[in-house]
Amino acid sequence: MNLTMEHCMLQELGIPPTAQSIASEIAFLYPTDKEKEEFAKRVYGLNFFDVRKELRREREGRIFAYNMDRPTFLALMQKSPREALTALFQEPICDLKLKRALTIDPDKLYQLHVERPFEWLLNACRLLT
Repeated sequence: MNLTMEHCMLQELGIPPTAQSIASEIAFLYPTDKEKEEFAKRVYGLNFFDVRKELRREREGRIFAYNMDRPTFLALMQKSPREALTALFQEPICDLKLKRALTIDPDKLYQLHVERPFEWLLNACRLLT
């Protein structure tokens, strides 16, 4: 079995291997090996919940930093929905999330994001149905 760096990191930090969403978040938020190593050093010794807090802080910071406007989001949804949703929600968008999001009016998704910027995509979709 070939473990990814994210899974090795989870093992080293004492996070259960069943926490696949954390591995996905780490891979998304810290795409390079160097960034992953810096993150691991920063959270080494923290418990599971504190690691989650660090990931949440990073995601929230990226949401504020990116700050996509409505026209840009709507145009990008026409061209590349996965890219638009990834940029707006700052989370990895798997096929399941993409399929679900495509059933929602993009303008409503954007408006909910403005009102609740840290909502995860699937929760946003649930709130809008």
